[in-house]
Amino acid sequence: MTQTIKFVLAACAGLALVSPAFANTKGAGKGPPSFETLDVDGNGQITEAEMRTHGVARFEGMDTDKDGFLSKAELEAAGTKRAQKRSARMMSHLDSNEDGQLSLEEVQKRDRAGKMLSRMDKDEDGSVSREEYDTARAHMKKRHKKN
Repeated sequence: MTQTIKFVLAACAGLALVSPAFANTKGAGKGPPSFETLDVDGNGQITEAEMRTHGVARFEGMDTDKDGFLSKAELEAAGTKRAQKRSARMMSHLDSNEDGQLSLEEVQKRDRAGKMLSRMDKDEDGSVSREEYDTARAHMKKRHKKN
């Protein structure tokens, strides 16, 4: 695997989990991806590499003009109404060079895939089982109902 591909994979690590906007790209269902979608190799475990791979696909799906960046308009177009309201805040938090676009490098700095994986990985084996994923999703649903 080339350094460029590794960089791209790392850059998009947790886009699907960064915000609801990333969870709603064209061709995807509403909400976070299913366990089966993330478990690319079908072995019953989600690894950080699988989360990163999924993030690349989400980023590419949202980058409608294929320039390698996500604009505020692309974030808004990909998201739900709730996500559209959050896109300005996302842009201000992630757009470190303040050019009005999110690059893969800017997204990578958050390392959301690694952080999300460690939060869901209750048995600390380096991957997320179906049970761990379902528990995390249930917790997230409860949290969003309160907001």
